[in-house]
Amino acid sequence: MAELFEKNKEKTPIEDSYFGLYEVYILYFDEEKGHIPLLTYPSDSVKKSDGEMRPVYIHSIWFLDIEEISPQNHIDLEYNDKMYFATKFHVASQRERRRAGIKKGSPEKIVLMLALPTNLIIFGDDLIQKLTQAIKKNYQEEMLELIEAEIGRNDPIKSQEVKLQIKKANQLKENIKEDIKTLCEEYFSTVIDTGETKSLKKQLEEIGIDLTHKIMAWLGVTVDPNHLKKVAQKLASYDNVIVAAISSGDHDLIVQLIADNIRSLRDFVDKIVKPMEGINPDMDVSVSYITGSKYLK
Repeated sequence: MAELFEKNKEKTPIEDSYFGLYEVYILYFDEEKGHIPLLTYPSDSVKKSDGEMRPVYIHSIWFLDIEEISPQNHIDLEYNDKMYFATKFHVASQRERRRAGIKKGSPEKIVLMLALPTNLIIFGDDLIQKLTQAIKKNYQEEMLELIEAEIGRNDPIKSQEVKLQIKKANQLKENIKEDIKTLCEEYFSTVIDTGETKSLKKQLEEIGIDLTHKIMAWLGVTVDPNHLKKVAQKLASYDNVIVAAISSGDHDLIVQLIADNIRSLRDFVDKIVKPMEGINPDMDVSVSYITGSKYLK
């Protein structure tokens, strides 16, 4: 699976045939500290990386009320080369709260998040639902144990009761991880053979899933009037630019282009577009994924 999450090369104690293909996060909202991860799969080390956790913390799921999210629905965030599928649910709690205004007995807010490479987003809707159903069915009542143990980890002096609580929570985490692994292995094994010499893309094409999609992007650019025509002509000369049209709207120039992925789009904007003379580096960028487009032939 190196073709997907190449940077995920660290070893994991859990033997997972699809290691690196997906990531799962379970978090809760702490009244003092905000978004706190309870469990990250396949590796806990991701919690130490601000860059890796950024899309998890800025996800719009945190700002929506649970009532706004139906049981069959989820909220998605595209960030770099991944799509983060997320849902939220309540668990009952009698925990004493540490901030005024929050009553004892208020339910805990749990967020479940699944990250997939953008070229595998076709699996996201189904898999996030299966994960949510399994976690809620098997562990919804135990979520409070993980929360209380997580709070206890920060106590400078831990009582014997807290130590036992943390030990029990650690074992619970391993059980949840094992269930996540089993569920996802069963799910992906129906479409991906890790022992197959063919690439993932070829395997999926053979069962009717086309991954031949790229990014269609629109840039709204502000340009010095003295350089507008020259900039438009220069951008239009690039092979990946479809349209570079002078506009009378909110922007001086609208540029429509094709990119292989978010990284190549970012490189084109940062290294080609922004350095051009007369261009304001602050620009609007709109992105969508296209499949089977005439531009891909």
